[in-house]
Amino acid sequence: MLYLENNCLNELPEQVFSCLKYLRWLDVRNNWLKSLPVTIKYHAHLETLLLQRNRIEKLPLEL
Repeated sequence: MLYLENNCLNELPEQVFSCLKYLRWLDVRNNWLKSLPVTIKYHAHLETLLLQRNRIEKLPLEL
C-alpha cells in the first residue's frame, strides 16, 4: 500500500511504478494530478487506485 493522499502532487514519476512492481493499492486522492504515467499499464498487481479529487483530464486506455 502506498498512501500519497493530500500532498499537492502534480505528477507521478514513472519510477514510482518501476520500483514498486508488486504494489496493490495506490491512494493519490486530493492532489493536483492531471494525468497518470503511461507505465501504469504494466503494473499487473495494482488492484486499487484511488484518484478522487484530482484534475485528471485523461486516463490511459489500458486502465
